[in-house]
Amino acid sequence: MKNLSVLLLALCIFGCKDEPKTADLPLQKPLYFSFKDTSILNTLCSDSFKIYDSLFSYNINGAETFFSGTIWKGSQKDSMSFISSKVADIVYLSAVKNIKTFYLHLPNMRRDTLIADYFEIIKNQNGQNTCVCDMPLKELKFNGKYYIRKTDYSINGIYIFDR
Repeated sequence: MKNLSVLLLALCIFGCKDEPKTADLPLQKPLYFSFKDTSILNTLCSDSFKIYDSLFSYNINGAETFFSGTIWKGSQKDSMSFISSKVADIVYLSAVKNIKTFYLHLPNMRRDTLIADYFEIIKNQNGQNTCVCDMPLKELKFNGKYYIRKTDYSINGIYIFDR
């Protein structure tokens, strides 16, 4: 039992070393973002949320690929409406497939450009991520501009842009 305790203590101390990385922003799950003026989003979402099949797109070799996104309407208590993507979309495509430029297609609006630069934490020699780390977000821009603030909506926050 004593040996097991020592082993567990050693794993806790030495098992998860910080790997070199240059993340400027915190770890992300789904990307949540919104605008300083959310009236546009409020008009596009009559219920608590609405899924749009072709809300986002990206280009590879001139071929445009569309994927879904969700607009979430703020409650009476919190009037912040926001847009989200699934983790498997923007985060994965940016970090793993090295696609950094995405397009937002809000209905009856101009196409907007979203730069989302996620990266994968480098794995150790055995191909394992010993820290069980995620894909940090290094840079985020909307139509060439950085976000103006980040809310504390959740652990990931909502990035607010001036549209």
